[in-house]
Amino acid sequence: MPRFYFNIIDNRFLPDPIGAECADMVVVRRCAVRAAGEMLREFSDDVAGTSDWQMIVTDEASHPVLNLKFSIH
Repeated sequence: MPRFYFNIIDNRFLPDPIGAECADMVVVRRCAVRAAGEMLREFSDDVAGTSDWQMIVTDEASHPVLNLKFSIH
């Protein structure tokens, strides 16, 4: 099963060193949205002012396959 990496850019690049095995792009999207939701719940009380960040999902060859952008105002 292919492995995908859920990297974060938030004023710096935060690579996902472990990734997750996903059967197809439907599962990749589901995992990305779930991970982003968990991050938003975890950090929502800590965000001051404006915060723009994104999750770039890459395949095993480091090619981007999905990009989620978030803006908290």
